[in-house]
Amino acid sequence: MIIPMYVSGDWYAVVTDGAVALLPPTISETKLTQVWDALRESADLTHSLTALARGGLVGLPPFALVSVVDGHVRGFLRGDVRLLITDSHGTQEHTAEHVATWAEINVPDAAALTVAVPAALSPTGRTVRMPALAAVVAASSVEVRLRDGAIAAPSLVAPRATADDTAAETTTYSDLDLPAPVARRALQPEPARAVVQAPAPAPHPAPVRALEAALPAGLASRPVPGPPPPPPVKPETDEDPYGSTVLSTSLVEIRRQMPSWQEDPVPGPFAIPPVPARVPRIRMSSGLSVPLDRAVLIGRAPVVSRVAARDLPRLVTVVSPNQDISRTHAQVRVDGEDVLVTDLNSTNGMLLVEPGLPPRRLRSGEPTPLRAHAVVDLGDDVTFTLESDS
Repeated sequence: MIIPMYVSGDWYAVVTDGAVALLPPTISETKLTQVWDALRESADLTHSLTALARGGLVGLPPFALVSVVDGHVRGFLRGDVRLLITDSHGTQEHTAEHVATWAEINVPDAAALTVAVPAALSPTGRTVRMPALAAVVAASSVEVRLRDGAIAAPSLVAPRATADDTAAETTTYSDLDLPAPVARRALQPEPARAVVQAPAPAPHPAPVRALEAALPAGLASRPVPGPPPPPPVKPETDEDPYGSTVLSTSLVEIRRQMPSWQEDPVPGPFAIPPVPARVPRIRMSSGLSVPLDRAVLIGRAPVVSRVAARDLPRLVTVVSPNQDISRTHAQVRVDGEDVLVTDLNSTNGMLLVEPGLPPRRLRSGEPTPLRAHAVVDLGDDVTFTLESDS
């Protein structure tokens, strides 16, 4: 999938499916909206160019309008806005700095392109590239890579300072006046302090002797009875006095709480996810393969009327040097299991060639089913073939 990448800036970048516009910050909101609507309806740049030039050439600002169809890059430039296109011969930069109106650029087989603001307004320093799909963003450049592995245009950002330039500004820790580290006192275990025990209370024999001396001789020799011993404590026990007795009235409740030993049911057949339906495709004579996941409009400059976003058809633009192909020439869509082609009231009509059958001209406005490998001729050597499902 082709995803345009932009670098933020002060200009306005209009990004749609197959087209990019870069407009200055002085453009009015009305013209910006008109360009957005025109590029969303069609990749043909004529409508966008008409919207910009509606007020005349005197106040026409610098701009860039670029469209991509089957690798063919077409662009309109005014002023010193830059368009860098990379192909098999390298990268070429295009501007219209010395052109009174605007310049038209056509490159048939491009690998990547970049639309950028004038060099004097190019951002400096580190930039961040961000994706944009069908949006209007504030940008200084927009890059589109049309093929995987394509080398993008050279960097549009001013070069960074080299290591020699920054060496003088680099400060090492040795140049700073840092306080000396405070010497830490070695922590040593303190000697264990001797435990001082309180002196045992001295016995008081003197009062006893005095008491014995005061008693008669018979009582003094008689031992004094001590306090009575406490009654024996009966040890506590958790034993059931009735033993392991189970009441018959509790059996029903016990059986109800016991797990059932029934085996788990064997899982049934697992649901197999359905195989996604294969989307039919048509292959243009230019080699482009177009999926028919939605309706396809083919023409020199196909235009679609206002429809809901979910019903928006795919637009395929073809080259018709002799103008044999109408702007919106044919429609191809899927109806159930059939692929239908319809001549949209074109000027020169269409020719259908099916394997094993003679060529026949299609009726205008009548949907016609196509068989595998059927070839439809639009004129000007432009054809498309319905590919086989296998």
